[in-house]
Amino acid sequence: MRTLLRFLADRRNAYDRCNQGLTTFDQTNQVKYIECKTEVFSQIKQDVLRRLGK
Repeated sequence: MRTLLRFLADRRNAYDRCNQGLTTFDQTNQVKYIECKTEVFSQIKQDVLRRLGK
């Protein structure tokens, strides 16, 4: 759940700062650089991004 909220916050911040939203593709490319406190596989992060994009 925290991962979903973090991705949503990233989208909101990008829109607030630049008036341009992040796409699912943009965030998927950033997945490998995102660190979580718990071990979460990148496929799970990508699935969260796909659900957020719908």
